[in-house]
Amino acid sequence: MEITDIIVWIGSGSVVASVLIAWLKKFIKEKVKPRYGDLGIVIFLSIISIVVALGYWNWQFIPKEVLTTAAIVAGWAMLIYQALWKAIIQKAILGKLDKDEQ
Repeated sequence: MEITDIIVWIGSGSVVASVLIAWLKKFIKEKVKPRYGDLGIVIFLSIISIVVALGYWNWQFIPKEVLTTAAIVAGWAMLIYQALWKAIIQKAILGKLDKDEQ
């Protein structure tokens, strides 16, 4: 593995992870906690961890080229969505702030 592959993997993974964590927090706060309480959160996170573990196990069977390309595409897609759409267009140009989303 080359140093550029490592940098791309870390950069793309960081963007994807931050967006996924933000989405999970929002989903748990809006959908799971009000309906099922703390036990629902534990069950939901257990299901997510099982899915992630199965995904990681299957990850080893996918060729490196496919994984690198998928990480680059996913990272740029999340970056474009978060930076360009949410931060610049919605907040700066249209003037919609986080308090407007509640």
